[in-house]
Amino acid sequence: MLLAAGGLTLLTLALLPIGPQPRVPTASAIVFADQPGPSDQQLLRRAAVAARHPVPPPAPPTVQQLIADAFAPLGGSAIDWALQIAFCESTNNPNAVNIDSNAEGLFQFLPSTWAGTPYASQSPFDPTANARAAAWLLQTYGPSQWECQAG
Repeated sequence: MLLAAGGLTLLTLALLPIGPQPRVPTASAIVFADQPGPSDQQLLRRAAVAARHPVPPPAPPTVQQLIADAFAPLGGSAIDWALQIAFCESTNNPNAVNIDSNAEGLFQFLPSTWAGTPYASQSPFDPTANARAAAWLLQTYGPSQWECQAG
């Protein structure tokens, strides 16, 4: 759309989403038609700089966040309990192994207990699977399954 205001001619571009979304403009850009845009060479230079300095991917979730996500359906007190238990059992180390009992992972599952969870096909060293299995175990059998007790 061209707009004239005070001797300036404005070109307005509407950006529309791709796909089945409603056809409502989500953003607009104003380009001054009187002023030249960046040259091809400038655009290529900007692209080369961006390629040398890419935006890093977002940081992976912390162990504490994985635990909070797994226990969220059980409520805030369950999250608090789980954070205490995981720290006590493994100091939040997903690769922890108890050399006396062979308990593994964040919540220190015995291999026989792990085998009885819905997550048995996954590794007990996968922090997401271990936290979800712990939430399932807490909901199914209660907190007595752990050596550590929340205080």
